[in-house]
Amino acid sequence: MRCTATTKQGTPCQNRPMAGHEVCQPHSGGQVGRRSKLTDDLEREILDAVRAGSYLPQPHAGPGSPRRPSTSGGASGGSRTLPLAWLSSSAPRRRRR
Repeated sequence: MRCTATTKQGTPCQNRPMAGHEVCQPHSGGQVGRRSKLTDDLEREILDAVRAGSYLPQPHAGPGSPRRPSTSGGASGGSRTLPLAWLSSSAPRRRRR
């Protein structure tokens, strides 16, 4: 037995129906896809922080991309640098085995 609903293209749905129903999960009107982690409380908290002057730091996009000048005193109290700044240091690193 197949789902009795039709797709957007007008063809019959090929999915199997849910147990005890005539239609599949997507056509039942239920939750489809992954649930969002963005709750109303989290959204409100983010908006309040942005309105208060906070910002979300942007990741470095790669060579040649514009960067903001480094300043100190960010959210972590340190300076804003590349996440992998240790790669450009001249100090030799030990290799893990």
